[in-house]
Amino acid sequence: MRGAKLTPGVSFLLGLVPTVTVPPVLVYLALSFLSSRYRHHGLALQYLDTPLRRIFSTAVILSLYAFLKSASRSIARRNDRRSLGYDVVEAPRLKTKLPWNVDFIQEGIQARRREYIGDAFLKYFETLGTTFNLGLFGADQLFTCDPECIKAVLSTEFNTFEKGDVFKAKMNSVLGVGVFNSDGQMWQLHRSMTRPYFHRERVTHVDLFAQHSDLAISRLLSRLAERNSPAVDVQDLVGRFTLDSATEFLFGTSTHTLDAPLPYPHEPPRDESSTFAAAFNRAQEQLVLRFGLAKLWPLFEIREDKTEQSMRVINAFTDPILEERLRMKREGKLKDKEEGDTFLDHLVGCTDDEVVIKDELLNILIAGRDTASHLFLAQTRL
Repeated sequence: MRGAKLTPGVSFLLGLVPTVTVPPVLVYLALSFLSSRYRHHGLALQYLDTPLRRIFSTAVILSLYAFLKSASRSIARRNDRRSLGYDVVEAPRLKTKLPWNVDFIQEGIQARRREYIGDAFLKYFETLGTTFNLGLFGADQLFTCDPECIKAVLSTEFNTFEKGDVFKAKMNSVLGVGVFNSDGQMWQLHRSMTRPYFHRERVTHVDLFAQHSDLAISRLLSRLAERNSPAVDVQDLVGRFTLDSATEFLFGTSTHTLDAPLPYPHEPPRDESSTFAAAFNRAQEQLVLRFGLAKLWPLFEIREDKTEQSMRVINAFTDPILEERLRMKREGKLKDKEEGDTFLDHLVGCTDDEVVIKDELLNILIAGRDTASHLFLAQTRL
């Protein structure tokens, strides 16, 4: 539904053009003007009589400006910290072997390949404490496992922590303008649409989840009943259960990933019915990688948006369902809200904006599926 657009990398490079070219050109032209008009008024201006000297002077002026700007930010940051109290200190800043902590990228990639992304941060929590500044490429990136900090971000001081343009740009190709990728009025809009639905008791949804959990348990018992009782990838099984139940809960139609055979140890899924699940996971993995590359992530997506292919698969599932509901609404065939209606029915009753509806569905799908998966997997490890 989104129109054709430039890749993230091309957009990033085009956005740099004014920043990289305009200041040097303006400074050079100013020096050329001063040199041509006032060359006899001082020794300094006489020095600018050749293009090479003007280029060198331009570089010196811009370097001095960058230094003063950095110093000004440091002073402002120190003053802001002191305004919060003299006992307030900066979070420890990570220092790795290479400049700007660029070697952390390789650590993150290795942890991602092992499918234990948190391992890249765990050792630094152990050495630096529960909150530290990654400082990748010189930018502030705070990571925390402190319960009080997490509580402040998600609850008690929620309005203080906006997503911001940098965060939203990374997530936009997947989350769009959904509730988990918006601020201000757009966030309020999504909040006002979703909250009433989840505040109502829905007995029929218990049967929905029971149906999928029974199938998941049946798959587990069937595998364990096989000869030699081969191991079962519980994370894969739970992921299928939560995806099937979440899609039926939200869309009224399941992805049926539990219908595909469970993989054997060290064997990837083989059935094509897992396509939606695979695309769904790939899209989220790419978002994680973008955060690992900090502000330079667009440079790794110059030729293509690396979430685009996955989103095509996801859209192929969601778009027909959404379009059918909107058609029913236009024709007056959409049923009145009742206990058994889906989240999609609820959203269609609130707005006709396809982008807003689809973005909200995917946001809630990701949040609901991941939360449930983590809960079930945590129980298996207790």
